[in-house]
Amino acid sequence: NDNMLLGAMTAIENANMSGIKLAAAADGQKEALKLIEDGTDYMATGLVPNFPTLIACGFVMLAAIQSFFTGMILQTVCQKNRQDFEMELQRCSDRMKGMDKDSEKE
Repeated sequence: NDNMLLGAMTAIENANMSGIKLAAAADGQKEALKLIEDGTDYMATGLVPNFPTLIACGFVMLAAIQSFFTGMILQTVCQKNRQDFEMELQRCSDRMKGMDKDSEKE
């Protein structure tokens, strides 16, 4: 909003026009706030709250937390699968050793 209004003010000044009042919702840009304080033809309808940015940041934070815990769960599942695989290898190894001893006895 501020950028558009400042551009319009520049265009009006370049066209040597005067007496035109411009109004916009001030976003808090430093140049716009200074013009309001100086009492120029810039009229502000009020500062626009930054709720959309706050909401977007909140959703990004929730996504980050969810991703963190998903990663922790996946890491735990992978570790458990590795342990199960190693246990199965041990069982197979023990069976093979048992078969070898049985074949030696015969």
